[in-house]
Amino acid sequence: MFRHSKFTKYIYIASFCFGLQGALAAYINSTYLGHFVPEVWIGLIYSVGAFCALVMLGLAPRIIRNIGNRQYALLFLMVNLFALFFIGQGSGPILIIGAFVAYLATNSAIMYAFDLFIEHVNPIPSETGRMRGIYLTVLNIAWMFAPLISGYILAHYGFTMLYGLSMVFVLCTFLFLGSKLRGYKNPVYKTISFRHGISALLANKNLRNIASVNFILQLFYSWMIVFLPVYLVKHLGFSWEEVGIMFTVMLAAFVILQYPLGKLADTNLGEKELLISGLCVMGLSCLLVPFFADATLYAWAGLLFLSRIGAATIECMAEIYFFKQIGERDTSMLSTYRLTAPTAFIIGPLLGSAILFFSSYGVLFFILGIVVLSGLYYAIKLKDTR
Repeated sequence: MFRHSKFTKYIYIASFCFGLQGALAAYINSTYLGHFVPEVWIGLIYSVGAFCALVMLGLAPRIIRNIGNRQYALLFLMVNLFALFFIGQGSGPILIIGAFVAYLATNSAIMYAFDLFIEHVNPIPSETGRMRGIYLTVLNIAWMFAPLISGYILAHYGFTMLYGLSMVFVLCTFLFLGSKLRGYKNPVYKTISFRHGISALLANKNLRNIASVNFILQLFYSWMIVFLPVYLVKHLGFSWEEVGIMFTVMLAAFVILQYPLGKLADTNLGEKELLISGLCVMGLSCLLVPFFADATLYAWAGLLFLSRIGAATIECMAEIYFFKQIGERDTSMLSTYRLTAPTAFIIGPLLGSAILFFSSYGVLFFILGIVVLSGLYYAIKLKDTR
């Protein structure tokens, strides 16, 4: 078996680099796109990118079975690198839109590859919580510090420098996987058709319910990534440096909570109770957004931190619960589960844009709170693992 102790360290380092590149641009992409296209088009562009990610994830198991996971990751890292280059150049709306769609799609493809790396080096099922908790913490350390870096760079150097720095981290990821994982041996992956993958997931009540919870979480992320930065900067008048401070405080919740939560899920509590708690906290924090239109930077930072306490709990518990149900060779089941993210990023921005066409940002986030709380229906129906 591929020895987990040595190679896990390399996978964590590579995932940190890739997580940092994604985090640097994640919350500024929608504002940057607004310089080239009307604001109402931004959600549509995200949805097209998510649709392409959906297609790629559907094809991923067969591609990986033929060329291997390491080669699959390296291929899409190279496409991701070129996409970032064209985005940063600001060469015109058509080229930037195309590059941005490719960037979104390859981000999903590469994160899928990291899922398989981590699942392959996971030593025993009883350690799933700790393993996933460490992996998520590594990613979220990158996400926590990225907004401060992004805010500073945007305030002093501009978008081109920011996307250039993202390219550096993609290149680091490419070189690290290319050099340090040369000894990676792929397991014999089980591949079933896309249709059968969906059927198998829907037939399993627990997997169906946890996928529904994950879809709601991804819908939350899609609205927060696409609409929150535009709301804070363009409508409430915060500077990028102020937004960087808010988002760093906000994302600290993931770093603080996810490893302890993973350990807790393995030893003391099951995932079900924690999922329910997370949904309540995240949903209620969204319902409060309309009342914060005149709030200070610190009040916003506190509210966003509260929302991510809920999101961090849901994300960690959903990951642990799902991966306790499958094995490392179940690439098709994993691919089907990961479709929840691009599906949410297709529906979310389109739905959000439609709401904004008829109403306001306050209403948008209030509706999001109601949607999040609806996830309690699925969480309560889960069979706990403890």
